[in-house]
Amino acid sequence: MTPLYRAVQINGRDIFEGIAMIRVFLLFGIAASIRPRYLPHDEDRKSKQYRPSILTTVSGRRIYVVRHGARLDMEEGSTWRDTAANPTDTPLSESGLEDAQAVLEFFKDRDIQYIYSSPFTRALQTAQPTAQDHGIKIRINNHLAEINDIRYQPRPVTAPAFEDIIQNFSSVDVTRVPKGINHKYPEIFADSLDRAAECLDEIIRETQSSPGNIAIFGHAITVNAVTKLLTGDLTFRPQCGCISEFVSNGRGPWKPVLLTYVGHLKHRNLPKWKTWTL
Repeated sequence: MTPLYRAVQINGRDIFEGIAMIRVFLLFGIAASIRPRYLPHDEDRKSKQYRPSILTTVSGRRIYVVRHGARLDMEEGSTWRDTAANPTDTPLSESGLEDAQAVLEFFKDRDIQYIYSSPFTRALQTAQPTAQDHGIKIRINNHLAEINDIRYQPRPVTAPAFEDIIQNFSSVDVTRVPKGINHKYPEIFADSLDRAAECLDEIIRETQSSPGNIAIFGHAITVNAVTKLLTGDLTFRPQCGCISEFVSNGRGPWKPVLLTYVGHLKHRNLPKWKTWTL
């Protein structure tokens, strides 16, 4: 075998190996391009979340974020979804109704002036006892609606019509008709951040003339997204009925006082999640 032949043979092998590597890179590229869009922490897209208005308010002002109580469809052996007219709008279970009363007890001695809620039944059921006790009307904000996450939602979520909400919940502010829901399906976490940013921006602007403390009732994604927006980098897996509390310094990220707190849920055997204190 001449040196020239060996050279050709070696080069040929190198070329073959190079083509194989190109195929591997192409396959990885294709896989990355078609990966599901519902990944919870999508790094490919920047959200429009960062808004100075969210961080600029009266120093000492507080925002409480509450996840709804335990869901009926998540109870062991529940067949509620099988016959429900709207399977995406589950109400609270008996335990969830107890959660709502425990949330009321948490707020008994706390000063709040505004209550905002997701339009979904479970969030409103959690908010109403506190609203009635404080004599506050609940403001519906559709940006707080459940996420259209395809992992959990085989179809787009559907909130009840506003006309039905005001018939079932006497504490809802009937003078404030919420904007219609126009959320895409499926959604990813960055989409939820965008929605939460819109919501917080609206809330701060609406209440700036009389800046009292605010309670927001929503879903797990609400707690995660609002926490991320107010503090910059904190996300959690919140329990049903948990409460987070944040205080503003008037010019920058809000300071967490409580994060996914469950100490008020004494009727349930839950772990003591980490708590921050000022």
